[in-house]
Amino acid sequence: MPVLSNRQIQSEDPWVILEQDAEFNADRGYQLISAANLEQYADDLSDQQHWGILVDGETDLALLARYFDSVSVIAVDFPVLRDGRGFSIARLLRAAGYRRELRAVGHITRDKLAFLERCGFNSVTLLEHEFDDSCTRAYTEISVNYQGCEDTPRAIYS
Repeated sequence: MPVLSNRQIQSEDPWVILEQDAEFNADRGYQLISAANLEQYADDLSDQQHWGILVDGETDLALLARYFDSVSVIAVDFPVLRDGRGFSIARLLRAAGYRRELRAVGHITRDKLAFLERCGFNSVTLLEHEFDDSCTRAYTEISVNYQGCEDTPRAIYS
C-alpha cells in the first residue's frame, strides 16, 4: 500500500501489522503490535529499535504514554470510512506529548489528508485504489483554516 510521509510518497513501507494470533519475532523488525497485545510483548520490546503500536477507538490512550520514548510509530486504525475517532485519538496523543511518527491506517481517502495532518498525523497509508500522484496536492487545496489545530494552535480570528 502506498505511504505518504511528511507529504512525500514513500517507495516502500517496512511496517508490518502483527496479526492477532501471530507471535512477535524480534528478527522481523518494523512490526506494529496491537495495543491490546502490548503487555504480552512488553519484555520482548525492551531492546527493540523499530516497533510500533496499532491503536483503535477502544484503546486506553493513558496506557501508551510510558512507551512514547521507545516506540518508533503509533498507527491509528480507521476501520471504516465513517469512523472519525482516529482524528480525536491523534489530537489526544499529540496533546499528551507524543512527537514521533503518527500514522493513519485503514480506510483513508484523499479528501481527509489535510485534516489528518491538522490533527497531528505525519504519515498515512492509503488503500491502493485511493492513491494517485495528486494525493500530495490534497494537503494544500484548502488554503485557509479558521479553527486552531495541531499544526496551527491559534484560530485565525484570535
